Amino acid sequence: AFFYGFYFHLSFSSFAVMPRIHGHCLVPNRYAHDPSLGAWVSTQRRHYKILTSGEEGVTSPMTPSRAARLASIGFAWQTSDPRHVPWETRFQQLLEYKAQHGTLNDFVFAFYFLDFQADS
Repeated sequence: AFFYGFYFHLSFSSFAVMPRIHGHCLVPNRYAHDPSLGAWVSTQRRHYKILTSGEEGVTSPMTPSRAARLASIGFAWQTSDPRHVPWETRFQQLLEYKAQHGTLNDFVFAFYFLDFQADS
């Protein structure tokens, strides 16, 4: 717990300059300028999700005070990667493809190599 607390405060200090330098707090997971900061931001999002899940018996080093401290400087708890498509959307595309073609045998080929787009 002590080490994580120390690491949190050290990384928070590095992160806190982001809005002043870049005008935002959106640090990519694979931040080329500082890979460890990108990994730290990803870890904070994961720990926050655990903290707010309310799942019994699951603990997280994220505390309400740490979450508030991050939020106070504009930390983005969720980001939307334009390449990310929700699982439900992909599953619906799979069902539509099967309904249209009667099989899924060539779905992977069609999806990845022919840029398959399900009709919406």
